[in-house]
Amino acid sequence: MEFAEVKASFTYRFGGFMRKAILPFIGVTAALSFVASAPVHAQSLQAAAKAFDVAGVQSIQFAGSGRWFQFGQAPDPSLAWPRFDVSRYVADIDYTAASARVQITRSQTIDAGRLRPAPVEQRVDQYVSGPYAWNLPTTAPAQGTVPAAVPQPAAVAERAAEIWATPQGFLKAALATPRVRIVATSIES
Repeated sequence: MEFAEVKASFTYRFGGFMRKAILPFIGVTAALSFVASAPVHAQSLQAAAKAFDVAGVQSIQFAGSGRWFQFGQAPDPSLAWPRFDVSRYVADIDYTAASARVQITRSQTIDAGRLRPAPVEQRVDQYVSGPYAWNLPTTAPAQGTVPAAVPQPAAVAERAAEIWATPQGFLKAALATPRVRIVATSIES
């Protein structure tokens, strides 16, 4: 499959002034809208599964670094969510066991105008397996002890969704789901 960048320009009125905007994504948006409106065929799903070698992939690991914005923690509705610099992100996913481990090393970024404690490095070690989710402490336990898992039952759905939201996970779930027929109806008022 090949992708092409499409650039388009248009002129619009705003406050009595004419402005010209370049929208490189408008063509892609139009193409995706067209594709999304077309019927999805089993052959397309099979082709995507073959392209991603879904049958051969039992587990996957991906890693990265970047920025993370903490959802729901803005001190004021008009402010952006708190930003964290992520120096390490590693996700290990096992599709056959429907389990995952995510390790994150991050530190909060100081933004001008916000009162925050001095940034410290935070380490997160999250797990999910079937109907269970837990975190492991990332600090060294007392000598001779084993770190105790901290149950996270409220995180099961979110962490499981992250497994199936990967490209291979999505295709595995779609192939495992029996056919569903959607019938459109109209409602008149």
